[in-house]
Formats: sequence, C-alpha cells, structure tokens
Amino acid sequence: ARSRIMRRWLVFAFIALLALFAAPRCAAEDGLEIPNFKTMKIKELKAILADRGKECKGCAEKADFVAMAADVWSLPVIEKPAEAEKPATPDLSDVDDERIKRMMDEMQNGPRATGDPERDALMKKLHASGIKFAGGDGMPLDQLRNLEKAMGGIKMKKQGDEL
Repeated sequence: ARSRIMRRWLVFAFIALLALFAAPRCAAEDGLEIPNFKTMKIKELKAILADRGKECKGCAEKADFVAMAADVWSLPVIEKPAEAEKPATPDLSDVDDERIKRMMDEMQNGPRATGDPERDALMKKLHASGIKFAGGDGMPLDQLRNLEKAMGGIKMKKQGDEL
C-alpha cells in the first residue's frame, strides 16, 4: 500500500515538472525588465500588443495603449509563421515566342477571325474605335458586349490624330 502511494506521488511530481517546463515563457520570466510604457511611441505599444496576439480596440489615447501594453506584457510572445517569399518576376514559362508574335499582330493589325460571327464583329468594332488588345478570342462574349456598350459613346484618339 505504501509503495502504491509513493508511486502515485512520483507520477504526480513528474507530471507537475513536465507541465512547469512545457509552459510557455513570457518576457517577464526571461529576466527582461518591464519597460516604461509611457515613454514609448504608440507604434511600439501596438507592436507589443501584436506580438502577444492582442489588439487595442477602442483605444483612443496613448494612455489606453500604455495601460493595455502593461496588462499584456507578462503574456507569452506568439511566434509568427514564416512568410512565403513572393517571386520577384512573373512566371512566363508558358509564354512562347509564337504566342507573343500572334498577340502583337492582333494589337497592330486587328483581331483574327475566331469563327464566331458576333465575336468577330465586336472585336472588329472595338479595334476600329481604337481599343486594341490581344486575347479577345478567349474573353467571354458577354464581357465583349459590355465593353462595346461602355465604350460606345467614348471617342478614342487614334495614332497620329489630334484631339
């Protein structure tokens, strides 16, 4: 009976130690001094709140931010996930020279026939009014109609023309 009590006590003590070491640490426990929040800028106070996952909703004055920063200082700092790096340039691996030539030809000489009479007529009308773009054959027909309606009353300046 005595060994059973001793074993339970050891298990309890072991679990308590694990919980103590596994608990998240805060800045105050790390030996950092409590800063003078009154001398900090609001931007710095907001950073303290954000580091701890808090936001000062309804804070109108610096005193509000100072009070909340003091309240949350002892909370643990939340680790932020690493941000994924954005590519510096767009991925143009699927663009080939032939496609670029075709697009440039459409911009200069007008749209090529798609086999759809309504689409072809809209594309020619837009091109004749000075709206030059490539890829209209892949554009939904209702978008082309809307573009034609929207641009119907607008006079576009053509190259070499004076306004």
